[in-house]
Amino acid sequence: MKNSIIIGLLLVVSTISYGQTVNGIKISEIPAQYIDMLVIQKGLSQFKVKIHIEYGQITKFSEIYSNGTILSEDGKAVVFYGGSMEAINFMAENGWFYKDAFVVGGAGGSVYHYILEKE
Repeated sequence: MKNSIIIGLLLVVSTISYGQTVNGIKISEIPAQYIDMLVIQKGLSQFKVKIHIEYGQITKFSEIYSNGTILSEDGKAVVFYGGSMEAINFMAENGWFYKDAFVVGGAGGSVYHYILEKE
């Protein structure tokens, strides 16, 4: 019984991660060698974060917040409840690996930038 539950959960998780896209492109197929993964804290929780992927796709200033958002199959923005490390591990599962990181602080809070390289 316990094994059935674990196998069922693994199947659900693998299905969810397969359908996630950025600008209609599967994460593993983003047409770039390097990307900038911006990690933005949501609310007061340090572990609930929103991810924005920048790979050179923004063409208009008005698209800054709509382009690059990781979307699920139903078109909703994906929120990572395990913080930055959950997001980095998710990207590694999709062929992207950590290269460098830096933080940009401002009046609205800090934004963490992770430079990832395609495998």
